[in-house]
Amino acid sequence: QAWLLRGRLLMASAKYADANAAFKRVTDGAPGQVSVPEEILALSGQAEALLAQNDVKSAAGVVKLMKLRHQNTIIAHYLQGRLALQNGDAQTAVNEFRIVTNAAPDNVAMKSLLGAALLAQGSHEQALATLSEVVAQNPADQNARKLLAQAQLSDNKPDDARRTLLGVADAANTDAQADWLMAISLMETGDVKGSISFLEKSVAAAPANTPAQLALARAYLSNRQYEQARVLLEKLAPDKRDASSQRLQVMAQIGGKTGPEATRELEELVKANPTDADLLAIAGVYASISGDTAHASRYFAQALQSNPENVTAHLGSASLAARASDFKTATAHFQAILARDPKHQQAMLGLASIALRQGKTADARQWL
Repeated sequence: QAWLLRGRLLMASAKYADANAAFKRVTDGAPGQVSVPEEILALSGQAEALLAQNDVKSAAGVVKLMKLRHQNTIIAHYLQGRLALQNGDAQTAVNEFRIVTNAAPDNVAMKSLLGAALLAQGSHEQALATLSEVVAQNPADQNARKLLAQAQLSDNKPDDARRTLLGVADAANTDAQADWLMAISLMETGDVKGSISFLEKSVAAAPANTPAQLALARAYLSNRQYEQARVLLEKLAPDKRDASSQRLQVMAQIGGKTGPEATRELEELVKANPTDADLLAIAGVYASISGDTAHASRYFAQALQSNPENVTAHLGSASLAARASDFKTATAHFQAILARDPKHQQAMLGLASIALRQGKTADARQWL
């Protein structure tokens, strides 16, 4: 009992490794020295401590032992649900938590877990009903309110989500997830400035949260705060930069500018990133949209030199070539895409369009 108490106290202090060691002292006890209830509590505590450390593999071993020794206990079903939810197996988690909530219908914490599993499964209406019940029973449960807000956003009810988050996401609290959800709620109701304030708060609380950083950059761009967007995007870690962030960076760089000024900005961006295929390809798209085919062609060529498999650059090059009636070059670019992705719709439609322009109706049908 002393080790069980020690384990609980350590869990409460978030000292999960030490808590696991304390619970293990109980489960490793000699046969006959540990009662069945004590072993169940110790195994449960051990699994919880391991899951808190994200040690899913070791937790699975403890859950397996629980199933072997105490298969029909509610705690065994609860642990299997927790493990399944952390492993991304939402269906199993839902099944296990339903068993638990059917056996303990007044347990609000278990209902909250069932709601989280239903949300992860994509059963938004059921999640909404379950989590609404949880919040009604325990309005102070901030985690349940955040889950309910997620369900409401998934059900296209941003006003409801905003009301649910009041008191959870506010100036006095520092909860990056709540701020992030409130920002989405406000953005979807058209309050861009309000969304920006919560996104800034969320990013400040969790500076490594790349989705929040990108959402803030998009919000800045929507509000024409191009310089703030540019500075934010430049701070992204190199391994977090992808085609989406590069697109935003180009928009920030040329935002509010037209004609020669936009061209100069693009050129500066390309000079600073001469081998970044994604950025080069997106710069090519913007140059093409602006009617600057010379720069667009050069950017696409540079992108393909850096990465011969860049789909955006192939599509851009094909579009420019088709526009100039250079069907051979356009076909080669579309074929390069189909070599890697035989069902790429844009490439297939491109080849059909070229065939039709050449009067080859039968060939066009092949691609359509």
